[in-house]
Amino acid sequence: MFGGSGASFHVFGDLKRTRKRREKHKKRSLFDHSKRMYQDDGIQHEFPEITPHMRQQIRTQILEERRKSRRKLLMVLSITAVILAFGIYYILFGIKVSKGFFNFFTFGW
Repeated sequence: MFGGSGASFHVFGDLKRTRKRREKHKKRSLFDHSKRMYQDDGIQHEFPEITPHMRQQIRTQILEERRKSRRKLLMVLSITAVILAFGIYYILFGIKVSKGFFNFFTFGW
């Protein structure tokens, strides 16, 4: 039921660190960039250069995925439309409505 293994100690430790960090930056204003809440560790993301061949390959892959998704959507919509058309046709022309059916809506008047 509970976390066990000292989970509550981790929560209390986190609360203590948060309180300490907030007290440290109490006088920080929104426009003071020298006092940041979290320090930047200098981690920089380096992305590989993309060649025109890779760009074309990615573009053709995206276009193919769009084409497949569009084809799938059209199939689902067409099947739904056919089922709906048969249902409406059956309701309009297939069911014989008796005179007693309309008497149901008069509520004895």
